[in-house]
Amino acid sequence: MNNVYLIEWPDSYTEDIFSKDLYNSHDEKQYVKRFKKNNDRVAHLLSRSYVRKFSAEILGIPPMPLSIATTSYGRPFLSDYKSELDFNISHSGNIVAITISNDGLTGIDIEKIQSIDFNEINIFTPEELNYIGLDKDIDSRRFFLVWTAIEAYSKMLGMGLSEQLKNRIFMPLGGQKISYKCNGKDAIVHLNESGKKYMLAVATNKHNTSISIKHISLN
Repeated sequence: MNNVYLIEWPDSYTEDIFSKDLYNSHDEKQYVKRFKKNNDRVAHLLSRSYVRKFSAEILGIPPMPLSIATTSYGRPFLSDYKSELDFNISHSGNIVAITISNDGLTGIDIEKIQSIDFNEINIFTPEELNYIGLDKDIDSRRFFLVWTAIEAYSKMLGMGLSEQLKNRIFMPLGGQKISYKCNGKDAIVHLNESGKKYMLAVATNKHNTSISIKHISLN
């Protein structure tokens, strides 16, 4: 099962983030003080707090002091429960997206749908470009669909958009699903248009894993 949580907050929530009742370590609170944007501070603290909260519920343990570490590529993981749960985080605007899986690897990306300068985009394969339709009528929905799918897949692998992903094989499956394969590592990417404002992609290396999405609005 992949549990997906979409956590959205109003602008006023950023005013005193350090006074909120969250599950954050002292180091995390100190770390975000170097961020220039309040939204980035909120996203960082909320994502790690809710990862602890929801992971603890699944594991049946207290959320603190669950330790979160990162790989050399910057991929986060639960230090003491890496073999039991996998998680991933994304952030866009006033929303954080979290996926937590107890059935294989997972990756997530969320992007606010907006206008794009397509001339500056050069990361797509010929198959992806054909699907998006950049040589015909530009389809911004399909652009974000493919963009988030690539991001979720690369984050599932913990590689980022590296040279190793240039040979990826893209295959639309219909029903808001995409298949990706690269160097023997494949995934199914599940797509969702959240409120028509955001495109959400969740990647999993277990093809039959179900996706559950929960929306949380903070005041």
